[in-house]
Amino acid sequence: MDIKKREISFDIIRLFAIFLVVFSHIIAVGIFVFRTTIGNVILLDFFFHLGVPLFFMLSGALTLKNKLSVKEFYKKKISKFIVPFIFWNIFYMYLFELGNMTNNFMFRDFSFSKLGEFLYMTFYPWYHLWFLNCLFILYFISPFITNFVHNEKNKKYFFAFVALYIILDIFKINILNRHFYFSLSYLIYFVIGYYLSKM
Repeated sequence: MDIKKREISFDIIRLFAIFLVVFSHIIAVGIFVFRTTIGNVILLDFFFHLGVPLFFMLSGALTLKNKLSVKEFYKKKISKFIVPFIFWNIFYMYLFELGNMTNNFMFRDFSFSKLGEFLYMTFYPWYHLWFLNCLFILYFISPFITNFVHNEKNKKYFFAFVALYIILDIFKINILNRHFYFSLSYLIYFVIGYYLSKM
């Protein structure tokens, strides 16, 4: 039986990213509660926020390394992702409704409008699960991104695009929808993760 070789370096990066994400939330609470503007604290907050980009780069390095057909990829990735994605959204929706302490509980007094609301909230992540939405989109388009990055000639086009993205960001030139622009940054991290893993 073949045993897949585990990349220890990826595990180390994952642990480091977990550490950064946890402490970024701790510091964020401190900044919000105490309204601090101390330079060192703000600098630490910026540093710890590198955890999320690290996670996306790690996902890109692991996801884009193998070329699979669209069908094979969706069967392997999306099928494993969609169940926990739906489960946790329903779980937090249930907790939210319990916390409302009202008689207008979504799962009572069935109506089609409530069914529509239920379906919408099932596939629209709660605020602290925002990254699941980004990952779902990235996984969905990954077969096409994989074909792009495995063509060595496309590397120069990608980094030219990154340079343009940075220039637009520095000069605050908003030619795209703000939410789309925000999501695009995680696509960039995703692809950069793949390129860094090949160095």
